[in-house]
Amino acid sequence: MGIYDSYCLFSNGNLYTWGNNSYGELGTGDTSVRYIPTLVATNVTNAYGSWRHAFATAAKLIIKKTDGYLYATGYNGYGQLGVGDTSNRSTFTQITSLGNSI
Repeated sequence: MGIYDSYCLFSNGNLYTWGNNSYGELGTGDTSVRYIPTLVATNVTNAYGSWRHAFATAAKLIIKKTDGYLYATGYNGYGQLGVGDTSNRSTFTQITSLGNSI
């Protein structure tokens, strides 16, 4: 994820996140800092974060769930979440344009 956020994906599909969360990048439904790991999603098969120091590439998290779809949360000021607008997301939003066979 970003330089101030972390996540851990367990083999049972449970995703936990913690850290800064200024733009909702933890997927907790708000922008509050989390100091301990918090369960934010289940049925997750993979998680894709950005570890670049540049602001526009950090502060977001994309996950793939067992339904085959990708979901995104976090900073979206330039539309980089791929959800069709430029609104930041604090909960995981399905990226429908890619379908579910990725």
